[in-house]
Amino acid sequence: LLDSPAAAQPGDEAPHPAAAALAHELAHLFDRSRAGGLSRDPRLLDLAGWQRSPFYGRARGNTFTDRSVDAYELTHPREFVAVNLEHFL
Repeated sequence: LLDSPAAAQPGDEAPHPAAAALAHELAHLFDRSRAGGLSRDPRLLDLAGWQRSPFYGRARGNTFTDRSVDAYELTHPREFVAVNLEHFL
């Protein structure tokens, strides 16, 4: 019975929309601060799929769709940081 896909698992609960939005916006606030800056960190950007192109700077999009928690994170590095922090929290 516990192995059935219908059995509730820890962490299956959907986050409250207001709490998720608050976490997302606080992530943006932290990212813009001096202590933050994760969306500008070259190593994180390369690991996250925002590789540099030799001719155009940062890639315009992120094609790492198979491991995405939300397609919105693929629109911009700032959104990548905020969406993943929101998901983590």
